Amino acid sequence: MKNLPLLFFFLFSLLAAPGFLSGQSTGTLHLILSIDEYNEDIRQGCIEDRDYLSSVFEWIAEDAGMYYEPHTVGFSPYDVYSFMEEFTCGPDDAVIFFYSGHGFREEDDNVIWPFLYYCEKDEQAGVSGSLEDCGVPLDWIHQVLISKHPRMSITIGNSCNEVPGDELANERAQSLRKQKPDQDSEGTLSHLELLTRFKGHIIASGASPGQFSYTNDDNGSYFVNGLVDVLLEDLFISEQPTSWASIFKRARDIVQQQKPDQRPQFLIVKDNKKLLYSEGKENFQYQLSYEQLGLDVPEIADDEYFYFDEDTEDWEFDDFEDEDYSEEWESDYDE
Repeated sequence: MKNLPLLFFFLFSLLAAPGFLSGQSTGTLHLILSIDEYNEDIRQGCIEDRDYLSSVFEWIAEDAGMYYEPHTVGFSPYDVYSFMEEFTCGPDDAVIFFYSGHGFREEDDNVIWPFLYYCEKDEQAGVSGSLEDCGVPLDWIHQVLISKHPRMSITIGNSCNEVPGDELANERAQSLRKQKPDQDSEGTLSHLELLTRFKGHIIASGASPGQFSYTNDDNGSYFVNGLVDVLLEDLFISEQPTSWASIFKRARDIVQQQKPDQRPQFLIVKDNKKLLYSEGKENFQYQLSYEQLGLDVPEIADDEYFYFDEDTEDWEFDDFEDEDYSEEWESDYDE
């Protein structure tokens, strides 16, 4: 996965890139890392994710002619809420939030995004802290980043998405997702324009409801490796245009080849008027998880903030069964 010759290729590409030589900059790439370095069962794999992502996105930002600004978030709900409320960015910036650690969900089949777990896990008891004390909703972070008005954001939770100790609940959640054939696609947006021209917001989790997200000490998580491998290939090697939709789809397929019981999912929000959910419209839950479960989370202060269940009734909703999704989602990112 982490191929040394491939990394040397990227280092060489930085020196040869026009953006690198000219010193021109197109906004700032913010990489916000929230990593579990405390739970011994996953600690080393999470650190591998942190180190790999830090190196790769610093190279990518420099090659794209963007400033690079890394951020580290403390390991508690208070740290996360405080950081996200105070975080600022510019209108031409790209913001990537990445969490690697434990995750879980409540016994509610309509909640599709995991809660990030900011406590030390008690293996004997399953989970030692309550949702209110330890859980941060992934979709809350996604909504906060949208409210900061960057040009684009990507919110990724690489964690499990299951009910601890409840196999029946996990099986029910998995059965909700209907398998659909994916359409091969060819786009028209090429290479580093994914970071310098794309306008929209993406949320992704390493596992669908009821599933585990796998990692190992030597190489980190399967989802991170699959996603970065595809991203680097499309940015620096492939001569074909690409898109975020196809990158996340291919990364999902790589993970499923290695771990058939782990299926990453993603949602793309484009221009606050159009949605693309990887598992189809009928499986998407409009109501936000923290509102549905009545959790006390910080209010998002933004006059333009939208609610999925109220403001998206007239939005266009595409999924991968539509034959024309490639034309709509891979040619008009910069419009």
